[in-house]
Formats: sequence, structure tokens, C-alpha cells
Amino acid sequence: MTQAELNKQIIRRFIDEVVNTGNVDLLADLVSPDCVETDGKVRIVSGVTGMAEHLNAVRAIYPDLFLTIERQVAEGEWVATQITARGTHSREWLGMPPSGKLLVFTGVNVDRVVNGKIVEHGGAANMLAPFLEAGSLKPVSPSARQRSSVRKNSRAANTEPNGSKQRLYYSDFVLYYKLAQTNVQLTKCGE
Repeated sequence: MTQAELNKQIIRRFIDEVVNTGNVDLLADLVSPDCVETDGKVRIVSGVTGMAEHLNAVRAIYPDLFLTIERQVAEGEWVATQITARGTHSREWLGMPPSGKLLVFTGVNVDRVVNGKIVEHGGAANMLAPFLEAGSLKPVSPSARQRSSVRKNSRAANTEPNGSKQRLYYSDFVLYYKLAQTNVQLTKCGE
């Protein structure tokens, strides 16, 4: 078995035996004491203790958290893992009160494994759609002036057969949107 395949197994074990069960006692077997967590901009040395604190905090918010590995790609020390996560939003997170709803979201973790231990962990998850669906995020309607500007300078990317007025607007990296029903239509500004 190649080193890349062995590294994928380490990450699979981390997800299956630690993240999905909350058994942080196994972290010392899988995570380096010098492990770094990163979001691509900030790097924080978390080690085993920091990783345990992070996982315990996440599982406090989603006590039934379960990740399904959809696919993994590995090259050398690096492993990319696409996941689907499911968990009941049971506690406040980033100022959002608990919805009590089962959230399902996708994400990608990128880990670096050296000598059988995770030395770097990062990734991203698509949390916008699940929190909108759960009602945890409340979209802000654009002002009348913004709506007028959008109507003059936009074209619909999608239209719903039901004639929904709900739209997601984006322009020059600034998002603002008006939601009225459950289906989102995209309108691109400035074209």
C-alpha cells in the first residue's frame, strides 16, 4: 500500500473513530502534538488538546454529528476528503440560537499527514444553505434604491415556474438578497 493510501486511512480513522463518536481519547494516536489548524489565512497550533477542545465544542452544538466520507484524494502527505455532515443544531453557534433541526451540509477537509499523524488540518463547509433552510439566518431585504438599481442593471439567471419573487443578488463581492419563499433565484448585477 502506498503512503498516500495509508494517509487516507489515517484520516478515515480520524473521522470514523473520533469525529463521529466524540471519542477524543484516540486523538493522541492520530494527531501530532504540533498539529496546526488553518482556514487558509490564519494558522493556529492546536495540538491534541486544541483539537479535542474543537471537537468537543462542535459536538456540543451538534451532539449527533455524523460525517460521511464521499470521496478522498491523496498525494504525498496531503489528503483531501469530501464529506457530508449531518447533525441536530442544538446550541447557539455564532450568535444563532439553536434551531433544533437536523442540518445537512457538505464540506472538504484538507489534511497533511506525516509519520502516521495529522500535522495540519483545514477545510471549508457550505453552511449558508442549511442555516437558511433551518431559519437560523434571516436574510436582509435590499433597500428600495438597491432594488431599483438591480432591476435596471441585472438579468435573471434562473426563473421559477411559480413566479416567485425570491432572489439572491450579488455584485462586486457584495451579497444582498430578498427571500420571500423557499426557492432562490439568482440575479447577477452589473451585466
